[in-house]
Amino acid sequence: MVELRAQAKHLHWTLVQAEATHDLLDEVARTAADFADVVAERMRTLGHAPEGRTCVVAQHTSLEPLAAAVGDRAMALTSIAGAIAAVERTLDDAEQSTTDEATRELLTYVARALTELRWTTTTGTPWAREAHRVAGA
Repeated sequence: MVELRAQAKHLHWTLVQAEATHDLLDEVARTAADFADVVAERMRTLGHAPEGRTCVVAQHTSLEPLAAAVGDRAMALTSIAGAIAAVERTLDDAEQSTTDEATRELLTYVARALTELRWTTTTGTPWAREAHRVAGA
């Protein structure tokens, strides 16, 4: 989630004149930050130490690295959809490996919300439709 937020902000910062796409990427960043906090709090409740330092996150992320500069809106939307899908897979793996029912429910909820968010990055919302229209995707 920490890396997803960072990637969404990177894409946001490197695109110019892309208001609809900026709004969508901000939504991804906010959602990732909120869910990172929820998952970290659950980890703490279970006696685990959550790790949010970027140097550690970078070593363990399941997300593909982004290019330093993103060329266009379509590339940004494709990149963020792929990043969300990678987080969904990680959550699914974590859900399968835990025996704690409350944690399973939380991970399922987060994964479903991210699935909906990924859908919005394709064509699911007015922002995404506008971003894709402008991008020619």
